[in-house]
Amino acid sequence: MVTENRARSRFVKIALSGHSGLGLALSALLYIVVFSGTVAVFYPEFERWEQPVVEEFTEWQPGAISRAVNAIMEREALRTDEPPDHLFIALPYADMPRFAVYAGETGAFADPSGRLGEPVNHEWTHFLTNLHLRLTLPSVWGLTLVGVLGVGLAALVIGSILAHPNLIKDAFSLRWSGSARLRLADVHNRLGVWSSPFALALAITGAVIGLSQVLGFVVATLFFEGDTDAATASLFLPDPKPTGEAAPLANVSVALETVRAISPEMKPNMIIVHEPGTTAQQTEVGALVPGRLVWSEFYALDAEGQLLESAGWSDGEPGVQIYASIFRLHFGHFGGLPVQLLYLLLGAGLCVCVAAGCNIWLLRQRQRGMPYPRLEGVWVAVVWGTPLVLTLSTIGWLGLGWEPIYIFWGGLLLSLVASAAGGDRACLAVGFKALLAVALVLLSLHAALFGLDSIGPAARLINGLLLISVLLVSLRVWLEIRWISHGMPTHLSERSSR
Repeated sequence: MVTENRARSRFVKIALSGHSGLGLALSALLYIVVFSGTVAVFYPEFERWEQPVVEEFTEWQPGAISRAVNAIMEREALRTDEPPDHLFIALPYADMPRFAVYAGETGAFADPSGRLGEPVNHEWTHFLTNLHLRLTLPSVWGLTLVGVLGVGLAALVIGSILAHPNLIKDAFSLRWSGSARLRLADVHNRLGVWSSPFALALAITGAVIGLSQVLGFVVATLFFEGDTDAATASLFLPDPKPTGEAAPLANVSVALETVRAISPEMKPNMIIVHEPGTTAQQTEVGALVPGRLVWSEFYALDAEGQLLESAGWSDGEPGVQIYASIFRLHFGHFGGLPVQLLYLLLGAGLCVCVAAGCNIWLLRQRQRGMPYPRLEGVWVAVVWGTPLVLTLSTIGWLGLGWEPIYIFWGGLLLSLVASAAGGDRACLAVGFKALLAVALVLLSLHAALFGLDSIGPAARLINGLLLISVLLVSLRVWLEIRWISHGMPTHLSERSSR
């Protein structure tokens, strides 16, 4: 029995050591990915919030699609002599009640009659999703890095379970009267218990999305004799080969009606014309599948609107259906607003869990007489600088038209450098939180920019969440200022470490 207990203790110690080491290696980038992903749960609403003046509807007039398509093709022809590779039509539906058309690099919203209006320009939302999916790196490299982080997060979740054999038993244990390290450990472990299924689901789906190209080679090797084109064709409809020969534009309205007749239960929400206006053109219609987790079903049609094939995302091989379901599962877009809010809460808990994990290690080192004050300051900048510079990037884009990517990474770099210079960690943390509260207040003045248009459904939701964030951060700042002024410890201050 004694030998068995020793072996178990040794295993737990090894697992805990591995969990700590992996967590430290991944913590900064993982925190940025998790935080941006928590915000990106509302990316459809952010697109609408970013351009609230756009008219919203779900029904359009006969001939509206053709009018909008012809108008956007003419507008793109004025921009360049080169024909566009793709023509994209975003049809309005309940969750995104906006009608938009894109040809090449030209995009514009349209009204119910098909008349073009305001250009599509929600670059901040694109930056947000790009930050979460790729850390704004070039596509393949960024996706792969984030996919590796997803694998690392999955390993952390599994490692935490192995390293804490009494995890379930202590699920409700919070020792608030204990030392700073015990409080942090309890918060970290309790949040780990309750969020582990969610974190594991996010980690696995994120890893699959990020490592999709790497996994494609594996699938091609195992099932298609190394033929990557065949592996890709098993998931996606093939693009036609360009001919460069002019032809009348494909009849997208007929293609849409064909899909509606074939699958009346589906809800078409997008139309893509590959190589538009040429003899090679092919229409692809995407349709939502009610009651299913799959992202969409896609149908390929010829220039006359006759069905060629479907992608099989809703009724194909099990592996294809699983792949088609991970996108909505990852972003929480399958149960309406209640599921999005749940993802927001669980994502915030996961952010706290990541932050607390690194704080535990820093506090342990300080208690052992090996403090890392510069690293402590840098970690404060990561945890509180990330939401601060993300908020500033939004203000800069909406108010001044500054590119979000430069504000975010430039601001974060300045925060890291300034924080590494030293100073009292508790005061540094309060300073970041106070700046965040001010930035959120400025961002909450959405109505000052857009007037009555800022009270639409999506804008009300985002502005409401911003107001709640202002209140929570302001309350935290007030409490920590009181703690510091009364000599009470904050979780990584000099006082709490002794």
